[in-house]
Amino acid sequence: YQPGAVVITETIPEGYGTPGVYCSFDLGDSAPVGNDISVLGGIQIMDVSPDGSISTQVGANQHYVCHWFNFPSSDYDIVIYTYVCPAGYAPAAFDYGPLLADCTGETRDGVVFHVGDQTQATGEAIPGGVAFDGYEPGDLIIREEVPAGYTPYVFCGQSSGGVAFDQMTPVPMLLTLAEDGSITVNLSENSRLICYWYNVLTETAVPGANLDVVDEVDEEEEPGSNRGLTIQHFACDPGLDPRLNQGRYTLLQLCTGAAKPAFAYHIYVDQTLIETVGLQTAANTWGEVFLPAPQQEPIPAGLVTITVEPPAGYAGAKVNCLQSRTDDSSEEIEPNLINDTSIMVNVGPGESLVCEWFNAPVEPGIDISAWLCPAGYDATDVTLVPYAVLLQDCAQPHDGVEFSLGIPMGAYSFGFTGEDGPGHLRFEDYNPGIMVITETIPEGYGTPRAFCTYGPFDPSSGLVHIGDSGDGSISPDGPVPENSHLVCHFFNFPQDELTGAIDMFRFECPSGFTPDLSAVNDAISMCAEPLGGVNFEVSNEEGVVGGGATDAGGYLSIRELPLGGRLSIADVDTDGYDSSTEDVDDLPYVFCFDDSVVHYPGPGLDSVRGAYSQQFIVEGEFMTVEIDLNNVSNYSSRLWFSIAGD
Repeated sequence: YQPGAVVITETIPEGYGTPGVYCSFDLGDSAPVGNDISVLGGIQIMDVSPDGSISTQVGANQHYVCHWFNFPSSDYDIVIYTYVCPAGYAPAAFDYGPLLADCTGETRDGVVFHVGDQTQATGEAIPGGVAFDGYEPGDLIIREEVPAGYTPYVFCGQSSGGVAFDQMTPVPMLLTLAEDGSITVNLSENSRLICYWYNVLTETAVPGANLDVVDEVDEEEEPGSNRGLTIQHFACDPGLDPRLNQGRYTLLQLCTGAAKPAFAYHIYVDQTLIETVGLQTAANTWGEVFLPAPQQEPIPAGLVTITVEPPAGYAGAKVNCLQSRTDDSSEEIEPNLINDTSIMVNVGPGESLVCEWFNAPVEPGIDISAWLCPAGYDATDVTLVPYAVLLQDCAQPHDGVEFSLGIPMGAYSFGFTGEDGPGHLRFEDYNPGIMVITETIPEGYGTPRAFCTYGPFDPSSGLVHIGDSGDGSISPDGPVPENSHLVCHFFNFPQDELTGAIDMFRFECPSGFTPDLSAVNDAISMCAEPLGGVNFEVSNEEGVVGGGATDAGGYLSIRELPLGGRLSIADVDTDGYDSSTEDVDDLPYVFCFDDSVVHYPGPGLDSVRGAYSQQFIVEGEFMTVEIDLNNVSNYSSRLWFSIAGD
């Protein structure tokens, strides 16, 4: 070819539409590399004309590689193509380039997918894939029945404006799988979804554990021996503690990257040392060993003990295992760790065991970050706001805030945010066990909101505490283990003028129902019919200060109420109910909850927490309850139970 402008045109086969094209090139200073697109320059998503042509510039001595994808003409809403990748791929290396070059040669029919309420196997609608239509915009769960021995990685893209699959080149994005192997996709209005589902062979050493190996025991195998043991070693990056709050798919995607030091594994059967192996992870891969090695004596069946000897700076591990039986079945197990270094599994004759072993360098300590929310931020609604929204709205580090760390009846440590970075404070020395973390709330600020977890902060999984206490103190759920990394984020809210809030729920009870005045559970279970459109007024000695009508769920929230005085809450709608004081059984029963610690508003009574007290009706024209609302932490929910009149 001549350097310069180049036009490449495909004669589009009948029944196919405009293709999707990805190209890359070297810089002219390397030897030809075949069709491995991943080792060249950046991959480009090409603009393809309806006639199947692309235009590009090619320099002198450059090596140019293009991958051309042809889509059958269709009007499907969702199309998924499945491919098989060879063993040895590391999750961190799963950019789109290597997959294009190395994992598209083999499709797999017969793999079952569940899309919403529909089920289909690959190959039924289109070769090597599944196709669905009839879906409305919104969240959709897609799940593959993952073949044993494989780990899936999924790239998806959506078209826009109703473009058909034969005219779209979606920008592929790697999606995170849930622990059941599913993804959740939000289908946009008038768009279509295409996914590339790559199943990577991760358990090559287990006969019968994948679709490509026949499950047969070697006839020459020594009686009483097992079929083999496999250890797959993953070294996680600093800050990711695999022992806490991490699922298998998450660990497979995060625990690769830079090369890690060697780990020694000692394998025992019935307390007899069989083998010691050293595993080191290269960049973007994992270490793996299969026993018995060629020419090695078979491994006897029995109680297998595997003990890891981590290098300095690495602590405990998390282990997932797949045990294959002689009847072609297999079982995923998570064996208990002994002393944080050993597992024990009974492996019978003809059985096999594959274990994924995740280790990480541990930086023990407790990290606290304080964040300042802007003036006027609605702190009364803060319990409804998730962490991600707070972090976006309250992005200013809050320096100079004092925190103390201690255990009940034990010593305390003190420090101020800003000592270890903007808004940051770190306690490196702590006593394991039940922990109390307390913020000294600065003057002029309301109750803080706190989120805590172990390892890197990911509030979507494994939060150990969410709360807002009146005194600024929290206790993570359960004892804090030794050598743990606990991360807490506190959000502070400036309060120019403190106000209170009252939430009320109105429900109708069956006629003649009389609850036990000492227990709210009777009314919760029996009075489940919400009353909407009921008007309430809140008054103090100066007059009405708030009010409104209950919604269809019987719920009303009244905000920005004055503090420091006596308030009256009145139900001003009594039609259909006996409001006289002569027969108290026909008056509403009112249970009041003080939610000064944690508030969980929701559509039902079971969503409210806190101590409650039964309140009696004050005599008067309207049904009225009198309460004290003294400070912002006294954020109370009022539950009104109406007894239907005869």
